[in-house]
Amino acid sequence: MTLLVIADYDTVSGELRNLRYDDGLPVAADQIARLAAHAKVLPAIFNAEGDPLWLGRAERHASAGQRMALAARDGGCVNCAAPAEGGEPHHIRWFSRGGRTDIDNLCLLCERCHHLVHDDGWQLHSHDGQLRLRPPSRSSTQPRFRPVANRPDGHDSRSRPDVRARSQRNPVLRT
Repeated sequence: MTLLVIADYDTVSGELRNLRYDDGLPVAADQIARLAAHAKVLPAIFNAEGDPLWLGRAERHASAGQRMALAARDGGCVNCAAPAEGGEPHHIRWFSRGGRTDIDNLCLLCERCHHLVHDDGWQLHSHDGQLRLRPPSRSSTQPRFRPVANRPDGHDSRSRPDVRARSQRNPVLRT
């Protein structure tokens, strides 16, 4: 049996109000407590417009409401402060590794920083409550490169070693 109970949260008083079934019929808080004691509870919390902010594992992709909440909360990319417009929601604990699509497990990353995490092994770390990216540790034998956005030659070195530097070392490869 599935039972959907809806309530409004009053942030001033810190209380749930207007508890009701999905058909609008009011329900008392003590009745909900009795039902919840024997039920599998899946909380869903929505913003004022009715968009869910905590989706659990039911959805992989952030909702429109979550995207707006991320833009307001993060103000842009949490790593480089690129504008929120065009930002991409990122699961702090990856969805593929059991992370939930909940507002407190999401942050906003620009496309470049998002690729650093998923393609190049960079990791999010929290320092004094601020999320920042940290490059992967590499041994001295592995090729090293630094991501550079908007290089003068128009190329993006995000996911590969700098081709220009390699061609300068080997004149045969120059074109």
